[in-house]
Amino acid sequence: MRAERGKPAHGRITIRAAQEADFVYLTFEDDGGGIDREAIRRTLQTSGQLASMGNPSDEDLVGAIFEAGFSTRAQSNALAGRGMGMNIR
Repeated sequence: MRAERGKPAHGRITIRAAQEADFVYLTFEDDGGGIDREAIRRTLQTSGQLASMGNPSDEDLVGAIFEAGFSTRAQSNALAGRGMGMNIR
């Protein structure tokens, strides 16, 4: 699938850690395409949630991925699409 998108065969993930006072902040970055806001919008539209949001801001759309059970995938598999990723704390 990576080759179909013009990417190298192996992906790149960068993890950074920084300490500020008593807190450790982790930052994760990959070479993906970023957050697909239109896919989020379509998923919210299909589920009927978009209507209750009015005209959602970019921040509202991105925030939706942190809701329990949210997934833009049409079908789930063992690795993805079950809505258990971004909302786990």
